[in-house]
Amino acid sequence: MIASDLARAELTAQPVAAAHGLPVLTDPRLRERHFGLFQGHTLDEIAARWPGDFHSWRDRNPAWPIPEGESGQQFIVRVIDALADLAVAHPGCTVVVVAHGGTLDIAYRHARDLPWDAPRQHVMLNASINRMSARILDAGAPLRLSIDAWGDIAHLGDARDELAGA
Repeated sequence: MIASDLARAELTAQPVAAAHGLPVLTDPRLRERHFGLFQGHTLDEIAARWPGDFHSWRDRNPAWPIPEGESGQQFIVRVIDALADLAVAHPGCTVVVVAHGGTLDIAYRHARDLPWDAPRQHVMLNASINRMSARILDAGAPLRLSIDAWGDIAHLGDARDELAGA
């Protein structure tokens, strides 16, 4: 069981790990993109305070770094390197990874060979289970990902929704 080292991912991973008697290991490379100056601001605030940077970010140029943050390319490399290391360390094993929407988006795009700036046509559901297979064909070869199932929320059918009755 491995999770991003951000609290929300680690806390999500803990009950699953406990049910299987496993520890939660963390890896900061599974974090969401570092949004630099944009961190902690709404889209409207970013657009108002940094209109030029906002438009550059929305253009999804992978080479463009968010001021004081990271570029799309840095984010992509960080996530794919983390997943590749997991594939090498656990060949043929099932590994549960708890991460964030941007991290999952990179894995999905990598598996489907979609460019960074392609419009998102896949669902990114909170608390969904996404099953992927990973392999590295030869030492030093790039990570190969395939999608076995995406956006499975069947396990949430009996979940309490405090807002449903409101």
